[in-house]
Amino acid sequence: MASQRLSGLDAEEANRQHGLLVQRQLSLLRTQLKSDLVIYGRPYGSPLNDEDRAFLTACGVDLNVKPWNQVISPPTARSTP
Repeated sequence: MASQRLSGLDAEEANRQHGLLVQRQLSLLRTQLKSDLVIYGRPYGSPLNDEDRAFLTACGVDLNVKPWNQVISPPTARSTP
């Protein structure tokens, strides 16, 4: 799914979008790892999109259990020094 979306972009934009995709996927896997370790927290950020669901399903994640069956909290503003 993501590869189809990226294939239609020019090289520079495809590279940028790929980087964003990798960041998102690592965040999803981190959330799953925390769940596997029973460190329950609620996922935050944007709600799962079709690409997110496809990625997690391909990784063998059950989207019908915590933390994926919860409402995703909006990101909070982080203060900078």
